[in-house]
Amino acid sequence: MVDYKHKLSQTKKYLKKKNKSGLLYRKEDSHMTSIFNRKGYMMLAIAFAVCFNGAKAVEKLSGKSFASVMLYFHGDSSDPSQVQDESNWTTTPNGQDCNGNSKACAQEVDSSDLTSTGQLDPTKIQLGAQESSPSSNDYIPTRTGGSSTTAFNPINRD
Repeated sequence: MVDYKHKLSQTKKYLKKKNKSGLLYRKEDSHMTSIFNRKGYMMLAIAFAVCFNGAKAVEKLSGKSFASVMLYFHGDSSDPSQVQDESNWTTTPNGQDCNGNSKACAQEVDSSDLTSTGQLDPTKIQLGAQESSPSSNDYIPTRTGGSSTTAFNPINRD
């Protein structure tokens, strides 16, 4: 004859404990789940820290910043030579609302495309000027050359 009382007393400590929502769960599961949850959160935090520090190390070793910079046009947009002049593009805001398509206003570049004075480096990005419309006397910037791999992203105004 098999003694079921012993096995039943062992089973009771593993089974049928209710949590606050009324669901049945195993007593050991709650403890193990909380350990795995804590370890999982710790592993996730460590993974984020490693990724962040790895990106910073790559940025430092390559000498190239991953941060983009907004350059603003300080000149007369009706003069194509001023739009083409890289020294007229600086990080100092120009006070214009850059939300149109007919006059030079701003452009987003990589921080490595700047000179030490905060101007656009002509060896990195060379600019041209294109008339915004045939009836307009205003110009918008175009990219004509340079060694930068930054995508050209001009933001113009009306």
